[in-house]
Amino acid sequence: MSLRKWVLFDIGGVLEVVDDDTWGQLFVRRWQERSGFSAEEYRARILAADLPVIDRRADTRDEYWSKLGRALEMDSNLIEAMQAEMWHEYCGSLNTELFEYAAALRPRAGVAILSNSVDGARREEERRFGFSEVFDPILYSHETGLLKP
Repeated sequence: MSLRKWVLFDIGGVLEVVDDDTWGQLFVRRWQERSGFSAEEYRARILAADLPVIDRRADTRDEYWSKLGRALEMDSNLIEAMQAEMWHEYCGSLNTELFEYAAALRPRAGVAILSNSVDGARREEERRFGFSEVFDPILYSHETGLLKP
């Protein structure tokens, strides 16, 4: 019996060109400055907001952003702007060379994605990059409840 070969891909910093080590810190710093709160007040408000876990649970996105908006005293337009900026930086740009390589592997091997993520990533990354056209299965941490080491 012949076993099918598989190639497993990650998203952040692999299929998506993004600096996972710094974008989040820069994003928080920019939004803390825009909020008008000191860094300490900003952190305290976020901690007090009791935000849901969004990297190991699905269907938490709306609750997360709603609580964040209340904690930072932001109206819905500002929260939408914050979300748009977050997704822009979170997703980065497509590593087209690697994406095309994965597509070319499909006749010879299965290609799958296993990635730590936050609720909403599947929708946003599919809209931007069409991962499901090449990869099957796609497993996200927020949908499985597990983070990969």
